[in-house]
Formats: sequence, structure tokens, C-alpha cells
Amino acid sequence: MEMEDFKITTTDLIEFVEDHLQTQSEDDSVYTLEIKRVELNSLYEKAKRSYDAIRRISRESHETIDFFKVKEKYQKSYRMYLSCLASINEDVDARKTQVSTQPIKERTSEATMMDFAPAVHLPPCDTDIFYGDYTTWPTFRDMFTALYIRNPRISNVERLFHLTQKTRGEAREVIQNAPLTNDGFILAWKNLVDQYENKRLQVNTQLKTLFNLPQVTQETGCAIKSLQRSVNNVLTNLNNLEIDTQSWDPILIYLCSSKLPKQTLETFEYTLADNSDIPTWSNFDNFLTHKYKTLESVGNFKASVAKLPPFHTGTVKRTDEKKYNTFHANVAETPIARPSNTQRNNNFNFTQNSIDTESCKLCKKQHPIRECPKFLAMNVETRISTIKKYGYCYNCLAVSHSYKNCVSKFSCRKLST
Repeated sequence: MEMEDFKITTTDLIEFVEDHLQTQSEDDSVYTLEIKRVELNSLYEKAKRSYDAIRRISRESHETIDFFKVKEKYQKSYRMYLSCLASINEDVDARKTQVSTQPIKERTSEATMMDFAPAVHLPPCDTDIFYGDYTTWPTFRDMFTALYIRNPRISNVERLFHLTQKTRGEAREVIQNAPLTNDGFILAWKNLVDQYENKRLQVNTQLKTLFNLPQVTQETGCAIKSLQRSVNNVLTNLNNLEIDTQSWDPILIYLCSSKLPKQTLETFEYTLADNSDIPTWSNFDNFLTHKYKTLESVGNFKASVAKLPPFHTGTVKRTDEKKYNTFHANVAETPIARPSNTQRNNNFNFTQNSIDTESCKLCKKQHPIRECPKFLAMNVETRISTIKKYGYCYNCLAVSHSYKNCVSKFSCRKLST
């Protein structure tokens, strides 16, 4: 294991040096050179740690290690490191000397042009406080780099001051020993990168979130949407970490289903053409989107109905008394055809006999649908859709007539409870 790490770290160091020698340009800024210097030092320290580990093993154990070749490769990488570091330091000194010797008039002209250049006035943008959380490190790293590290008007000592202000807790402990100097910022930033650029820990953090999803105890649009967003955020972060999740569909659906209410899962099962096939996460994701949008729409409708003012039942004003009396007289004089008691009883008996002797269209057994166990196990929303699908009367659950022709004074409570 140590030998493999040594080969990887020394190879990375040698390739970095060769790439720098081939791509170095006079147009490289001081900031670019400093970043390269930080990266170069980091690669060398990793190679040195690997070399020290092999040397310690060769002394303490009896394993057969060709230490001569290891030492030879380390010395080669060390010489290349020194050469590259000297080259970068010389270039940095040359850039700083060039800036300091630039005519004051010329620098003032450039500053004036920058100050008066047309620009869109945007609201202030700043990064949040970083507490040492692996999930927020990528955001903090990119934001701090964009706002402070890539800002040519800020020196390294100022960057270190802002970095100290933007860290708390464990993250602050990582950089607290760095001196408040230009070189101190390079050391502090390198320590942060070494601490939190840990791909394995970042992946473990995402998996911890995935396997500890919150339980949805009540079927609401907000809860389902939050659960769906948590899963999709984990998938996005894992893909950014180059983790292949293409074959995770059964795992994702199982983990998500275990957190959903029973009625939500029943509704999803009704959307499947074949319950024996394994659904994809894309299908389940689309179902969750449709479900929470439906619940939000129904919730907003109920809220708007609840806010409607109550109907006015008080006495009629004197100014409308004449109109009210005229309308009341017309209604009283108009005969209304009402079915006789015998006719109502006969209709109701016919309806009841039709329900009792019919076969259930849902499970194909000989009982009315109002007594079907499968029908009674559904929630109200699914019962209504089933009644519409098989053409039952919405009022009395008969199949001999439609709802608008129903004369029964009884209404089914199975569709409202």
C-alpha cells in the first residue's frame, strides 16, 4: 500500500513540474504563480510522507523492498521540485518588481480607467460562515476563491484576515496557527484544502444523508417535496464527486418508499402498468413531483374556500322588501312536482336490490362494491377515482343509473370518510 502511494505521489509531482515547464508564460500573474507554488508544495509534502513511510517500514520490518530504486526516484522528484520552486519564486519576484517600478502616472491612468469603466451595479455578494462541514465546503471554497483569492486588489494578508472572519469552530482551528502575513494565508488556505478536500469523507457525508432521510408522517405537499429534494441533492453531489449512480434505482426507491405514508405508496402502485416490473427512479421522481403539486393545489383550494365570507341569513332590507315579496309570491304559486312516498320507497328499494345482487367490478366477486375489502382499504381520493372508472353512482354506489338520475335520499359515506 505504501509503495503504491509513493509511486502515485512522486508521479504526480514529476508530471506537475514537467507541465509547468512546458506551459509557463510571461503572462502568468502573481496570483497564478502563487497558486502553482501552493500546489507544488502540497504535492512534494505528499511524496515526502510516502517516502518516509517506506523508509520506516524498511527499517522496522523484514519485508523485501528495493529501497535503492525508491530512494533514487525520490531524489529525482526532489531535484525537480527544487528547480520548479526556484523558477516560480524568480517569476514571482520579477512580477512584483515590474509592478513596483511601473511609472506612477501609468498606474494611475489604469486605476482611473477601472474606476470609471461602465459596470452594472449588482447587490453585494459574500460567502457564508464555514464551520467545517464537508457538505458546505465546495460552496465555501468556490465562493471564497471568486470573491477574495481572485480579487487582484486584495493582498494575501488581507485574504487571511477575511478567511479568519469567515471561519468558525473546527475550520477556525485549522487556520488559527497561521501568522497574519502574506505567506500565512498560503499556509492557512493549504491547510483548509488538505483538511476538507477529502473525497471519501465527502461521499460518506452524502451517503449518511441518503440513509437518514426524514420520515413523512403526514401526506402533505411540503413534506413530500422536501424528501424528493433531499434525494436529488445527494445524487447531484455524488455525480459531482464522480460516483456512478446509474444503477441505484432500486436502492433509491426503497429508501424513499420506506419514508412515505401508506396512502402515497398505494397511489404510486396504481400508476404502474405491471407491479412485477422494477420501476426506475425517473418514474418515481416524476410521480413525487406530480403528487406534491396535486397536494399543494388541493391545499390552496381548501384554504381559499375557508376564507370565503358566510352567506347572509339576516332580514331583508326595507329597500328590497318589495322585490323579495314579489319573488316569494311567484315561487309559492309555482307548483312543484314531488314524487309520492310510494314512488320514493320503490326507487330506493330498487336501488338497494341492485347494489345487493350485483357483482363487484373491482375484484370480480359477488358482493356490492361498498362491501369490497379492496375498496374499503383505499383512501378517499382513490375511492372516488375507482367509482368514476367503473361507472358507479357517486351518491348510492349503484350501477343502474348515473349520479344525476339518482333519487335516493341516502348518500354514501365511503367517499367522504
